Amino acid sequence: MNGNKDVIFTKILFIEINCPKQNSDLFREITRATIYHKHNYLRTVLANGNQQNGRTTKTFPTATNMSLLKYDCELEEIAMNISKLCRKDFNHNFNFVGSNNATLDLPTTFKNWDLHHYVSDIVYDFIKEWWIASVSGAPLAADLTPTTADWNMIPFLQMANAATTRVGCGYTVCGSSDQRFLSFVCQYGEPHINVGVPIYKSGTPCSDCNKKCIFGLCDNEANQFSI
Repeated sequence: MNGNKDVIFTKILFIEINCPKQNSDLFREITRATIYHKHNYLRTVLANGNQQNGRTTKTFPTATNMSLLKYDCELEEIAMNISKLCRKDFNHNFNFVGSNNATLDLPTTFKNWDLHHYVSDIVYDFIKEWWIASVSGAPLAADLTPTTADWNMIPFLQMANAATTRVGCGYTVCGSSDQRFLSFVCQYGEPHINVGVPIYKSGTPCSDCNKKCIFGLCDNEANQFSI
């Protein structure tokens, strides 16, 4: 998909996502919408056979069962709590999956209100960085089944897991005034990725959908988000 198709995709799936339990000043609807649209756009690229697989000229096969992700406010709360741990040392390990994490050092001149202007762009870049793990190393096996050797692809695998139908994200500004950084986390719904379990089923896009098909993604639920 090119940039124009990305815009069309965003317009068609335009929704407002409000999580009443969360402080809207910390995490605004536009940021949630960015997370929702970017995840689903990338899953569409994958489901339609247009995603490169590792440092090769090959692409991933098309997906019969790639789900349209829904934004989940309970997962957002979990992600927010993880971000408050303010960790920078994230080791990819198949024994500890379920969330993707990223940090960004902030300038000493940073003010909290600055995030309202830039956080959606920052989040967009984090999500792209996780997805790039799909092309930064050896390709995933043709049967789409991860092994322990695929640990470096975990951020991508969690985003590309067809069995995952929900995501929620949160962030915290950590550190002291002269060494502050942004801690950003996305928490994915179960079932999570696992060694020996294919991340999706290859075949004609949407052929295993129970209800609607949107750009190669299965929309098997009526609501776009949950509270």
